[in-house]
Amino acid sequence: MCIEKMIDEMSDACYTMDNNQHCEVHMKNKQPPFQITNKMIADVAEISELTGRLSAHDHLSSNPNLRRTNRIRTIHGSLAIEQNTLSLEQVTAVLNGKRVLAPPKDIAEVKNAYEISATSSMI
Repeated sequence: MCIEKMIDEMSDACYTMDNNQHCEVHMKNKQPPFQITNKMIADVAEISELTGRLSAHDHLSSNPNLRRTNRIRTIHGSLAIEQNTLSLEQVTAVLNGKRVLAPPKDIAEVKNAYEISATSSMI
């Protein structure tokens, strides 16, 4: 992996120094066995952009289970303030699609709150 690249325009050579301070000289006047086209440059730019997006996305969603657990706890806490009688376990069961013995109004509140939190996180 290169740490530093210096281009000496006087001698038309490229000096590359690696981590171990080894220096290599590459002559610029040697032609590669292919032609660099505008499409190649555009493709490299697009790949770089997509790689950056993936890197940023990986940092945001490194633990989706933790985010879901926190969302469920937030929903439970918010609805408990509004006099919803479901426990944290019941809220989790409702969101996992299981049947829960509880007032239909409370179950509907949980489902609605989860939908709202899911759409607001996409914005």
